[in-house]
Amino acid sequence: MTMAAILEVRNAEKYYGNRSNLTKAIDQLSLLFRLVIMIIGISELFLSWRHI
Repeated sequence: MTMAAILEVRNAEKYYGNRSNLTKAIDQLSLLFRLVIMIIGISELFLSWRHI
């Protein structure tokens, strides 16, 4: 099984306004999305199907 990172965001920030009136919409947001890939051989699929 392989787990590859497909999207990674680190320490995202989004502020609105100016110094006297600052709004923090996003402050230090981090995200990580992974994709799981499973490889199953043909013989494993055939043996599983035969027992049904």
